[in-house]
Amino acid sequence: MSISNRYPAQTPYDEGKLDMSICTADWFANLVGKHNRLRETDDILILAIFDKNHNHIGMIDVATLARTNMAWGELGYFIHNQLWRQGFAFEALSALMTYLAGQRRISSY
Repeated sequence: MSISNRYPAQTPYDEGKLDMSICTADWFANLVGKHNRLRETDDILILAIFDKNHNHIGMIDVATLARTNMAWGELGYFIHNQLWRQGFAFEALSALMTYLAGQRRISSY
């Protein structure tokens, strides 16, 4: 599976196939550099999601919204449309929460 094999639109809000021609090696290197700078300033952590066959299937992020006596954040994710409703988002969010708890970045009450 690859991005070029995307299924047609799955919902009225999904425009179907994307023009991925802008996604060159330089474009991707700049994107990774931007994500690393955001991580270093602790503004956002952006991670790729891969399946068991090492295919890229989406992304997940944690953004810092506010820092007071308790930090506030936001979780977000996207999964490629042909893989919706198969549990990938749940699995990725669960793994991210376990990782963040291990890093003492989050706690539950």
